Amino acid sequence: MMYGIVPVGGTGSRLGLPFPKELFPLKNRSAYYPVCQHTVDNMLEAGCEKIFFVHGKNFKNHIVSMYKEENYYHINNMGERQSEIFTYFMRSINSNHDDIFLYGLPDSWYPSNIFQSMKKMTGLVCGMFSTKDTSVVDRLNKEGKFIKCDKKDDSVSTECWGVLKFDAESLEKFSNIIEKSDYEVASALNECNLNLCYGSVYYDLGTWESMNDYWRYSVEEK
Repeated sequence: MMYGIVPVGGTGSRLGLPFPKELFPLKNRSAYYPVCQHTVDNMLEAGCEKIFFVHGKNFKNHIVSMYKEENYYHINNMGERQSEIFTYFMRSINSNHDDIFLYGLPDSWYPSNIFQSMKKMTGLVCGMFSTKDTSVVDRLNKEGKFIKCDKKDDSVSTECWGVLKFDAESLEKFSNIIEKSDYEVASALNECNLNLCYGSVYYDLGTWESMNDYWRYSVEEK
């Protein structure tokens, strides 16, 4: 079984929109296409049979109403940290040793479906992308560790992780690391053995700086 995990607990307060950021419409479409659907479609195209939307302590009714088919599931992250979504997800399923798990954010856009390549790799795989300097993301430093920052300097690269792929063993280890510590996702990744899979550009559409970079993006930049 291949599962998709999409966290939808954020409020989008940095954008100040009158609607949640995962509903922001992507450009160059003939009809309304929210950014959240980009991640969902990439997961389905890669072969996901079930997709779990992990809400905060309260369900987002707009997400529940948009994704109500039988292959979509909605659960709550009752913890205080975003990273605890993995703990509550693990409590909601009975996984098998050969299951695969894809993780992606609902407010990000990347031009190619990197999940297709990641799913063929073993263990815990980070989908790596290049970013604009204004993107607040988890970048690799010179020691090969992820640190959160908003621009490249001599101590960090332009590369960041944007999506993840787990097998059953690596997801169990990862969720145990988070549950037994106060780690966020990047810190927990730094405790794991990682395989890296490279894509192209990545836009975290959680800030207006990144949003404006996305609107300016053209095919020639790929």
